[in-house]
Amino acid sequence: MAGPPPASFLNIFHQNIQGIKRKFKIDEFNIFLASMNSPPDILCLSEHWVSAGGEFIFRQIKGYDLKSYFIRKNQARGGVAILAGETVQCCQRRDIEHYSREGVLECSGVQINGKVPTVVLCIYRPPKNNQDTVDLFFFSCQMC
Repeated sequence: MAGPPPASFLNIFHQNIQGIKRKFKIDEFNIFLASMNSPPDILCLSEHWVSAGGEFIFRQIKGYDLKSYFIRKNQARGGVAILAGETVQCCQRRDIEHYSREGVLECSGVQINGKVPTVVLCIYRPPKNNQDTVDLFFFSCQMC
């Protein structure tokens, strides 16, 4: 098996988690992360299904801190979150997050502070929406 990547690499992992609120799902996810030879620096989770006030659930993911998230206020399910490993220096990108529209296009973003600043986005587009919504979002991001 290959060893961990060199320090100049950023290891990003995305998972459509489809509901992380259940205890067994967090336990399974922690076991999965612990089994990796090279744990991710950044976790991007879509469809976490966490509702307002439930952000504490992300603290149960061992070795990671919640850095950015979108939680639905009026509809069930959905949502996105970005967690960073405890040694990763990053900050929330609120300028990107304001493009989120519940049930249309949900996004969160962070900027990794390193030799080359890197922006990481976690985006969820529910399947009932059209491509124009995504095109408009990426066009708007180019203006940032």
